[in-house]
Amino acid sequence: MSNKVRLLTDQNILIHENYIPGEIELHTFNPALGLPETVNDYDALLVRTVNRIDDTTFIGRNTNIKFIGSATAGIDHINLPWLKKQGIKFAYSPGCNASSVGEYVAVALLCWSLKSGTDLTTLRAGIIGAGHTGTATERLLKNLSVHCVRYDPPKEALDTAFEGATLEEVLSCDILTFHTPLTYTGQWPTYHWLNREKLKNRSYQLIINAARGGVIDEEALQESYQQGNINDYILDVWEHEPAFDDKVAKSAYIRTPHIAGYSIQSKQKATRIVMGSLCKFFGIPSQGFSFTPPAPPPPEINYEYDNRDFQSLLGKLNPIFEYNRFLSSLIDLSSDEKKHQFQQIRTEFPLRHEHPYYKLDKVLLKRYPVLRALGFGIKQD
Repeated sequence: MSNKVRLLTDQNILIHENYIPGEIELHTFNPALGLPETVNDYDALLVRTVNRIDDTTFIGRNTNIKFIGSATAGIDHINLPWLKKQGIKFAYSPGCNASSVGEYVAVALLCWSLKSGTDLTTLRAGIIGAGHTGTATERLLKNLSVHCVRYDPPKEALDTAFEGATLEEVLSCDILTFHTPLTYTGQWPTYHWLNREKLKNRSYQLIINAARGGVIDEEALQESYQQGNINDYILDVWEHEPAFDDKVAKSAYIRTPHIAGYSIQSKQKATRIVMGSLCKFFGIPSQGFSFTPPAPPPPEINYEYDNRDFQSLLGKLNPIFEYNRFLSSLIDLSSDEKKHQFQQIRTEFPLRHEHPYYKLDKVLLKRYPVLRALGFGIKQD
């Protein structure tokens, strides 16, 4: 009889049996098919946002599962009160995708400024949510010389050292970028935070949402856009995803399938954080284990080829427009096909490297100093 901890994990989580302690017996499942009927037989379960965990998750009332982890920064797919009632330990990976999301927002904003001919130094960006991703975004936007205003009442209430903007100050910005969880209750719910009331009699050059779709009332967003009060918007998340609204998607300057936080490094970090919690819970020594296989090196960037066009160079370094092209191809498909392909893109598209892991030629960085502002590394002689 094995005394190993039997772990069932989403097959798309970056974890490998050669990099975990011997006390763990690893099994995987395909999330597209749902949880297997044998889920109750395992000691621990690792999921992503595509699997909701609540009172409908398990078959029957008796489960052997003692630990559930989510290799994600968000937890709105988890019914925490229900897990607590069941006596199941929960852990997740806060901050794992902060750098990746910050890079997405910064690159999207830079591309938009090039397309619109807008001087970023003249703009004020309101950052709604000053946690891990909001902070990472602020750092990169400041590198681009964008003046940033932070708004986060819950953080302000808990952290006396944090000085946030007022609601009026953040709503008076030229750009709004969202970095909050999706919550429906409490003192500061975020569901439909940006709504008709807040948009009334206001104008924005750009709205960016790389948090959760329901944070923005998309009907109100579309109305304001059609009235000319919003010049452009960029959406990585959708109110009814994966069945996103075609009309809303068609009008977006950039439309992507919830991949702002997708990078090799963010996935590795998510695994390390949640697996560290799992090992601690089961009393398994974890020192010296990486849990994930080593990342392949970033592709070489040929200076002579990519120097011809900055935006195509940026697209090679951060494939935001590839994601945009894929999501655009789903517009007007049936709801079922759209859902299927939306999840397929998220699962099968190769993960990118975060900016510091690229080492670019000094000549290229000298020609385009903004690449340094975006955090790209320098190739050593």
